[in-house]
Amino acid sequence: RLAEAYIGLGRFDDAENIFNDIFANKNLIETHANLIVKDFITLVSKRDQGQDLLNVIKLLNKSQPGYYEALSEYGKLLVDRRYCEAAIPILEEILTVDKDNIEIRYNLGIAYDGVGEYFKAMDHLQNVYNETDNPEVVYLLAHSMFYAKYIMDALSLLMKNYDRIPQDGKADNLMGNIHLSLGNVTDAQKYYYKALDRDEENEEYALNLAESFYKMKDYENAYKITSQLVKPGELDRAKTMHIRVKDQLFETLKCAKCKREWSFHKKEQAPHINIKEVFNKLPPEAPAGLCPKCNTVYCKSCVPADKNGDCFCPECGSKLAYDYPGLNIIAASHLTETENIVPKRNIIEDFL
Repeated sequence: RLAEAYIGLGRFDDAENIFNDIFANKNLIETHANLIVKDFITLVSKRDQGQDLLNVIKLLNKSQPGYYEALSEYGKLLVDRRYCEAAIPILEEILTVDKDNIEIRYNLGIAYDGVGEYFKAMDHLQNVYNETDNPEVVYLLAHSMFYAKYIMDALSLLMKNYDRIPQDGKADNLMGNIHLSLGNVTDAQKYYYKALDRDEENEEYALNLAESFYKMKDYENAYKITSQLVKPGELDRAKTMHIRVKDQLFETLKCAKCKREWSFHKKEQAPHINIKEVFNKLPPEAPAGLCPKCNTVYCKSCVPADKNGDCFCPECGSKLAYDYPGLNIIAASHLTETENIVPKRNIIEDFL
């Protein structure tokens, strides 16, 4: 019991030292295995550490008293750590001998929701809600209802309990998702903004808001959001949504040889440029022109101009032209303080 007392006092190192001595004592293990394991799981849970836990679990003895109590603590710890798939068979085993255990049903509901088995999650969480009327269960139950396609039931449950549930942003985000799925985009945005007010750093909430703007075809605002969430080198939801939104707003041209890319806003008006007069002022990374035959673009560094200032397609020999509106826009972005030419700027930033 000294180890248990140390755990209660927060003296975790002292408790662990005692457990190390206990595990070396075969007589104690043979007579009190389940109690020892249960207390050690409590220590691991408090310290948020998991070393040697699997070896300790092997000490459980089904023939000794306290087996299911210790197993229950292990199952709940797995759920807390989001090892939902591993937790389910353990918790289901306990439920076979203790069918009315609300805490086990609650953890099973979380675990089934975590692995995407929403009907089973719904069954357990509905049972817990009916028995306890606990507002802490509302969000989880509504979440499983929503993904099980019981959308109106999820909405009704959240509306009924809205003033009782924790105001941490999760329920507001779920309300937004429900309204968005029903086509109520304005209502969805109202709840996404509420969720972000409660948790302004939450990327999921921000991306859901961006998705709502996308559905409204308000690509400018969707782009503003996703551009702030993209992380270099990561192909995650933020990146894929950013690409999707960008495709709606911008057109991209690419050098057919070195694959350099230029983007310009589709709503941008092409400035009037006498390309012959300014071509030599363009840097090597600027476009050299479009091949009218191959429909390909090249940059100046890949197809140098001849003595007359003309560039030619390396594939078919056609003279490159600048009669595609986007080329003028891109060229204008490279030029600075040239007569009748707009100043150099970041084209995309103009529209943020």
